[in-house]
Amino acid sequence: MANYNFLIKINPKKQYNLDFLYQLSKKYSFFSIDKETNLITNFPIKKEADAIITFGGDGTLLRLIHEINLEKQIPIYVLDLGRLGFLSTGSVNELEEFLKNFPSVYSERINLLEIMTLDKIRYALNEIIFSRSDPLMVPWLIKIDGITFKIFSDGIIVSTSIGSTAYSYSAGGPIVEHFFDCMIITPISPRDPRCRSMVIEKKPVEIEFDPRYDTLYYSVDGQCITPLKGIEKSIITPSSKYITLLFNKKPSFFKKLKEKLTWGA
Repeated sequence: MANYNFLIKINPKKQYNLDFLYQLSKKYSFFSIDKETNLITNFPIKKEADAIITFGGDGTLLRLIHEINLEKQIPIYVLDLGRLGFLSTGSVNELEEFLKNFPSVYSERINLLEIMTLDKIRYALNEIIFSRSDPLMVPWLIKIDGITFKIFSDGIIVSTSIGSTAYSYSAGGPIVEHFFDCMIITPISPRDPRCRSMVIEKKPVEIEFDPRYDTLYYSVDGQCITPLKGIEKSIITPSSKYITLLFNKKPSFFKKLKEKLTWGA
């Protein structure tokens, strides 16, 4: 058996029975990806490995993406230990099977979105949200292919197909099959009810803001919240950066849709 190294990422805000993990550590090489995981598991800290295994929910994966060096391109296996786990790629019962079969497992490469504001660049797996912290409705200028749309709303969500079952869905956006190469633009509570979500091919989207509104901000995957005071526009583009998710077998989006969101159940 080849000696592969696995980085473990655990949500420190949750308590899990990790006896199964300690049993597996007698056969496989586990390391902590950060100090928080090290305090929980006592696995030594390591920065590089053959794969990352997350213990938590969707939020644990999203936090991880904003903490790791994407250039290293370490694939990720997401254990379903959260409340919803729509982004999970395996369960605790499937972990040993995954370890036995690695690296001959199914994988999906997911390109991220990239947002550039002034000199800052951030990357999103789910969505980028533009909103405000006061009750005033805000005019947003959205430019696509040289055409400008003016929308009065509480905010704007630009999501990937992965993010279509997250905040965009809660805001009335469409469900899009995961790994479909597209972008979804969803106004949040628009004044004009005709301003519904739209699904477009991946391309640059420019969003301009009125500088007179000083309570605007944007957030990336709910992790990075940045004020937009003094900033007049942001550009969202498809990124060359990506992550690779690992699965025991090819996943069924529609099976998960029925089980997790009880759509049509």
